[in-house]
Amino acid sequence: MQRFAGRNKEMIRLCTKIPEKFAVTAEMLKPFLQNDTLRSELSNKRFFVIDHSILNKCKKGNGSVVCSPIALFYRRNDDKIVPIAVQLFQDNADDNPVSFHSDSKYTWILAKMWFNNADACVHQSISHLGYTHIVMEGFAVSVHRHLSQSHPMFKLIAPHLMYMMTINELAVGTLLKKGGFIDTVVSVGTEGAFELPNQMEAQRGRNAPGQPQREGCRQPRSSFLLPLPG
Repeated sequence: MQRFAGRNKEMIRLCTKIPEKFAVTAEMLKPFLQNDTLRSELSNKRFFVIDHSILNKCKKGNGSVVCSPIALFYRRNDDKIVPIAVQLFQDNADDNPVSFHSDSKYTWILAKMWFNNADACVHQSISHLGYTHIVMEGFAVSVHRHLSQSHPMFKLIAPHLMYMMTINELAVGTLLKKGGFIDTVVSVGTEGAFELPNQMEAQRGRNAPGQPQREGCRQPRSSFLLPLPG
């Protein structure tokens, strides 16, 4: 359940059809199914997928390698949702094999490691830098310009925007500068970190995370698909 409670949970989607670019077959997935055929398990909404295709042509920092992976998850009979297959790049090709949960220990660990690195790049650049800081700075400015401090909406929103512009200014001058922390530690570097939010906005348009129509497309939030805690 880490994928539904962790730092980048908004990227997971219900999988109703195996993507054509994902080089897995029903026969390959059969050992992981606990009930029936792949077709029936897809119909029963037991598969979930994360597709980081947005990283496919992203700029890389300092010659780093960044995967654009696809990961497939399966809800078992005990309601645990587990990763069962990872493909590190988008192309369905002989030199881009799929790693499975049944592979050797270190092959599977390495596949998950590279996936998690890509996932961290998406989270840091889009979910965190993009939507938490860059986009919200515009809201912070607008709230202070156009709402009275006695307005109910100001009272509701203002605590969440506290220090927003100060933090952003400090981040640009330290973390995000050329040769800074993001540029040297995060695989996409500073250029990629600024490029990815723009790419995501171009893909999604107005359907940004949190909007009802986008949340409806995700579907995993439904209690019929996921086990309730407790």
